[in-house]
Amino acid sequence: MKEHTILKKYPAGHSYSYTMRQTNHYCPNCGKQTVWEDDQFDHNVENTFYCLSCITTWCMPFFRISPDSEDIQIIHALKTILETEKENPK
Repeated sequence: MKEHTILKKYPAGHSYSYTMRQTNHYCPNCGKQTVWEDDQFDHNVENTFYCLSCITTWCMPFFRISPDSEDIQIIHALKTILETEKENPK
């Protein structure tokens, strides 16, 4: 499975890096297997999952069809990396 690091910038000026891993999971919203998982475990919820096809995020026990702006920033950054890889294969 693929793995990428995403740098997420916050409005206050600080940034944080996320390790994103490709998964074999299906999206509960669109049913496609374009799901990535972050490494940001929280004691209240599990890791966050991101569907690149329908721009949906979820972590147990939550499910958001309309992700917040921070989730959208991560999704767009990951999609950009994957498009660049596709255009410039090693």
